[in-house]
Amino acid sequence: MAQETSVLLLDEPTSNLDLRNQLEVLDIIREMAADRGVAAIVTMHDLNLALRFADKFILMRGGTIWDMGGREIITAENIKSVYSVDVTVAEVNGRPVIVPV
Repeated sequence: MAQETSVLLLDEPTSNLDLRNQLEVLDIIREMAADRGVAAIVTMHDLNLALRFADKFILMRGGTIWDMGGREIITAENIKSVYSVDVTVAEVNGRPVIVPV
């Protein structure tokens, strides 16, 4: 971030943080990207945080891209295929959330 690069590449920036600090870190990243006009590429396993902050998604399975795109790719079917877990994708207060079933 100090190098004023055109791309921020972050690997699990919210790992080991409590919920409040996870939200704060991702808010800071989003604000920095918008203010500086740069792209932020973030890897994370928390799908609900990704849904809250990301514009685009890449789902990977076995080291290859399974699907990529906007929120439309975050479906129960894709999550089942990638993670082998049954989920419901619901909406809470106007935000999509993933709930294991």
